[in-house]
Amino acid sequence: MATTLFLRDTKDSGIGVYRYLQTTRGPGVVTGVVNTVASGTDIQWTKTAGGEALEFISPPLSAGFTLSGSMTFNIWALESAMAANCGGRARVYKYSGGVETLILGGPHDDGVEFGTSDGVFNWTGTPTATVFAAGDRLIVKYYITNVGTMGGGETCTLNYAGVTAGASGDTYWTINENVTFGPDPGWGLLLNHSRNNVVVAL
Repeated sequence: MATTLFLRDTKDSGIGVYRYLQTTRGPGVVTGVVNTVASGTDIQWTKTAGGEALEFISPPLSAGFTLSGSMTFNIWALESAMAANCGGRARVYKYSGGVETLILGGPHDDGVEFGTSDGVFNWTGTPTATVFAAGDRLIVKYYITNVGTMGGGETCTLNYAGVTAGASGDTYWTINENVTFGPDPGWGLLLNHSRNNVVVAL
């Protein structure tokens, strides 16, 4: 039985720049926009053009497992013009003891050019078998890569955190194994003492 992790826009408050992967869909579509580069080959998706890199991390695992077998990447994306000549790429990582390690077997490329209107792109990849322990986390990062020769001066848009299956923003990563997650020490109640309000991290 597989596990599907949906890209969400909320950051993990405990470990910095990462946004969350969750087993449930998000509350509504948000976007990431990346600039193309003439003859570019490997550009990580950013939240805004020229801005912060998008990186997505799971909560800590409640039990260990071995990542292996076919994975599925499903994104909703578009390019600003067909001259951009861009397609999707993914890399996956193990996060253990504060260290991020690339899992071999990738990068995992779709090989299909985006269109100029929002559409779904679905492809598979197989990692090198990698052992995870309880407390470790999974990371996925998305990139644009060239399909032909990448054109400069354009953008590509990633839509994620959508609420509806099969619609724009239904962007996810599925692994072959059934895994479970424990509580995240950086995730929970944040107290606003100035007005005695309680803010719940969502």
